Amino acid sequence: MISFVGSYCDFRRIGDFPHDKGKKSEYGPWKTAHDYPSLIRKQTPPRNIRIFLQDGENDLDNTLGNWFKNNERMADALAFSGYQHKVAWGQGMHSKKHGMSLLPEILEWLWKEK
Repeated sequence: MISFVGSYCDFRRIGDFPHDKGKKSEYGPWKTAHDYPSLIRKQTPPRNIRIFLQDGENDLDNTLGNWFKNNERMADALAFSGYQHKVAWGQGMHSKKHGMSLLPEILEWLWKEK
């Protein structure tokens, strides 16, 4: 899996925060992208996949969350749970330019023999 400037933020509107409307999963109601790191930490055993994350420290920071910090949270969750993963942190903004420049080596790593 490849994630360039992943949007692991909370996209719910203020009226959509968790409350019991019958929409529950085993992890609780109404999960969105900002919940992925905590869900990954609870996934045992880890799935047999490789994950590559790329983001820049000047990515978006707004009412939905801080994109860069949430990408760091995702990387921490992957490490905690034992997933094969790599990261490429840069200084860029909300753009795929950095990630696309790394694409050939990312694909080699994703598809290499285990």
